[in-house]
Amino acid sequence: MDLFATKVQLSSSVTSAEVYSVIKQWLENSPHYKIKKINYNLGEEEFFQNTSDSTSVHILAIEANGDNIFALRFINKEQNNTWRTDCVFSEMNNSLSIRLSCETNAYSTRLPRLHKPHLIKLLFDNKMTSLDGALPVVDYPIEITDSPDDLNLCAKIMSGSPSVNMPIVYLSYNAFDDKHYLVNPKRLAIRLSGMAHVLVEPNKDFAIKLRELAKYNNAYHGYVGVYFPGTCYREIIGPNEYYMDGNLNEKAAAQNILLAVQRAALIHSNINDWSWDGVYLAYQKRKVLYQTDLAEKSSAELNAFLQLFDAENGQLREKVSELQSQLDMKNAQLENLKQKYSGGVIKLKFDLEEFYSDECNDLLANILSCAKKHMLDGSRPADIIDRMLELNKPTGHGQRIMTELKKALLETSLSQRRKLLRSCGFTVIEGKHDKIIFHDDKYIFVLSNTPSDHRSVDNCFSDISKKIDVCKKFF
Repeated sequence: MDLFATKVQLSSSVTSAEVYSVIKQWLENSPHYKIKKINYNLGEEEFFQNTSDSTSVHILAIEANGDNIFALRFINKEQNNTWRTDCVFSEMNNSLSIRLSCETNAYSTRLPRLHKPHLIKLLFDNKMTSLDGALPVVDYPIEITDSPDDLNLCAKIMSGSPSVNMPIVYLSYNAFDDKHYLVNPKRLAIRLSGMAHVLVEPNKDFAIKLRELAKYNNAYHGYVGVYFPGTCYREIIGPNEYYMDGNLNEKAAAQNILLAVQRAALIHSNINDWSWDGVYLAYQKRKVLYQTDLAEKSSAELNAFLQLFDAENGQLREKVSELQSQLDMKNAQLENLKQKYSGGVIKLKFDLEEFYSDECNDLLANILSCAKKHMLDGSRPADIIDRMLELNKPTGHGQRIMTELKKALLETSLSQRRKLLRSCGFTVIEGKHDKIIFHDDKYIFVLSNTPSDHRSVDNCFSDISKKIDVCKKFF
């Protein structure tokens, strides 16, 4: 079962010899593998293998279709698991594809624990990575600037333009949280190094400018967006899912971001990329030509057949590549259409910034629910509202905020109350009487810093609810 896959863009000056040197360093110096010295002479032999009871190293270096290919298959056996790492380097494309899989003979409901191959870190240590389209392949977060170039690049990525090959993880800025980001950008960038780009939004104003350019496809207010090259599809991960008792589970959020990237990398594959099996097949094909005792004529005929096979195979690969590009384009268009036309579309003009995800949607759904109660059952207006509510269900973010607000107001510990309020999106101005602001100075409230009875808390909650709650009963 495949567990990990990535494709790392390397510098144009990197050769097969340098890739082999880093792989040799990885395997020979690892404390986890008991591998004897790898005595492989690159350039003098195509195939090499080094096997023991627990490990086996297979290396292939061939020339195929005008490209110099260096490939490794490393197998490591431990207890009930057999781990297989395939690495394929193409000098023509200056890319190193890495795929990790595991087979087990034990029954378990849990997947084997995944460790990203240490080889990827060595690529960064040896400064072998390069540009992936418009972005550098680095092991640290890329700080976005307020420049028009960065704004347009982010908009292109979020609108489905294939500006890069690796997935993008976009950390939006939360002005109402001291940390500003859902997860620590540096730690996340290290975990995703060689797998995805981590972009860090500079400020709230940038998000406002980006919103229309990105066709409202951008993550904002502390949410994390995972974007995939050449498609409008995205996965949005929000902070509300990871708060428990007022505390943010940053580790769980980071793990889900990592899984989202890995799922996409495992599912997506380019049919034109070399794999270990493909390289080995090409090697065996040439081996037939050199190891047979055919007569000169038969050899010539076999050679002609192989040349014809190569030519036809090349044409098929080109055709498949063309069809793959068309399919990617159609999929991107389909995803865009799904987002725009999932049922009838009602366009409402709106120029206010949402304080949290789907705030407007929740308000409209609530108003429709309230209106429905005053309509005749079975009437056309009632049927229309039923269908609209079925297709535009409230997300409940606003309701969760109000629930957490009530918990915060009931909290007797002043420091804990402030912490809970901040997690709800309030800015807390500490003083003799704390003041709290819900995203805008227009929505400011004064709280008592001394313990209050339940009635006082209810009155305070009611005053705040009248101003900010989009889920209350309006009529």
